[in-house]
Parts: sequence; structure tokens; C-alpha cells
Amino acid sequence: MKKCLTVLLVIALVFALTACGGSSGGQSAGSGSSAAAPAASGQSSSSASAPASDAPLAREDEPLAREDEPAAGSSAADSAGSGTDLSGFDFSNPMAEFPTDLILSQQDAASKQELINDGKEHGYTVDYGLDGSTTLTYDDGTVMVQNPDGTWNVVNDDGSLYQYGGNWPENEFTKQLPKPEMELLGANTEDGEFNVAFANATIDDIRAYAEKVKAAGFDKDVDVQDQDVMGMTIYAFNATNAVGYSVSVFYAAGTGGVTVTK
Repeated sequence: MKKCLTVLLVIALVFALTACGGSSGGQSAGSGSSAAAPAASGQSSSSASAPASDAPLAREDEPLAREDEPAAGSSAADSAGSGTDLSGFDFSNPMAEFPTDLILSQQDAASKQELINDGKEHGYTVDYGLDGSTTLTYDDGTVMVQNPDGTWNVVNDDGSLYQYGGNWPENEFTKQLPKPEMELLGANTEDGEFNVAFANATIDDIRAYAEKVKAAGFDKDVDVQDQDVMGMTIYAFNATNAVGYSVSVFYAAGTGGVTVTK
């Protein structure tokens, strides 16, 4: 998932940095970025080169699981027929496509037990929380949590955090930014860096948000690129603020997003 968000945002930034001619503002905002950055090891998050949408992210090298055929290697997929049909999802693979419109904690007892059994067979544990969440913990250290609203949060084995869908996260980086009105596609947070991709954001949405970011204090070392390249609109707003954060608000190849680094 995180890898998918990484690919998604890297593609957009490659276009933006190409248009910028490798300007220092663009480099400072995107340097050291594993995603710019999904969100969020992940899923939820995590599709890659296509325009941003509210469709789930998936790895380029991982075929999408079809809802009308069982996922390979998943006993939960084969045996959940006694309850809700989970055959479209391979829960044994934390990089696979997981459901957002199917709340695991709300399924009947048979389906929930089948998922637990599948976890015992394929190396992950399942815990249903009293708050309506479902936590999948994998042997490699990856932890995936489906929230009661169906969105997913992922903690990778390296401690980085990924989010697919859901609300604007609260962390040291987002405290520097105005809250966007655009729908969140995915986000990931790791040491010294925050990355987010928006779903269905237009170039006008991104331009307007960049102005809000500038008004919020990112008014130093400002560099703006706004041009058409081979029929494609490329936009990148790069700046820093007074407390040492750098931001890149960008749009390219139909993808809009933000990267913040410190």
C-alpha cells in the first residue's frame, strides 16, 4: 500500500520536477521522500500511474483480487461462504487490495471466525476491537487496522504510518498546514516527512490550496511552476516556513498532493 502511494506521488513529482528544471524549491520539498508518498506499508493505500481517484490502491506487480473469484492461498476466501463472501480479498497478503465498504467487525460470527482461522494458517492474527475496529497483525511486523468506517491505517515494520481514505490526519506536519477540503486518497508519515495524495482533486483545487498554504506561513523561498508540458498541466508550489518546514503542493498527470519535510 505504501509502495503504491509512493509510486503515485513519485510519478507526479517527476513530472513536476522535470517542469521545474530541478529547481531548488522542488528538490528541497521532495528530497528524501519515499513517496513524494501514499499513503499509508500499506494499503488502504496503497492506483499508481493512473489519475487519482477514490478507487483502492494496488501494487503494480500484484494483480487485483476479483470479487467473483477466490484469492489465491486464502482459506478465508474459500470457506467464508457460511457468512459474508470475502472471496475477493487475500488477507494473508498485507499488500493486497482490502475492502473499505465491507466492515469486518460487523460480519457474522462464522465469517469472523473464518478470518481468524485463515490468519492462523497464513501467519497473521485477527483481533476485533470493542470500538468496531479490526486489527490484522502480520509476522513481518506490519499492523493493519480497519477503522469502524471502513478506512485503513497501517503501521509498517519500520514504524512508518500509512492511511488509506478517512480524515485528514493530525501530526506535527499537518499542524503546519491548513486543513484541505479535498478528499483524502492516501497518506503516509515517516521520520521527517509527511506525504498525502488527494482523490479527484482538480488543478484549480490544488492552486487554491497552495494559496492557503502560503497564507498559513509558507512564504519563504517561494518557487511556483505552472505550465503546460506536452498537453499536460504541471503545477508545483514549493516554499518553506519560519520554523524549518518545507512544503511542495503539486499537480501532475491528474494527481494532486502535498509533501512536507523537516
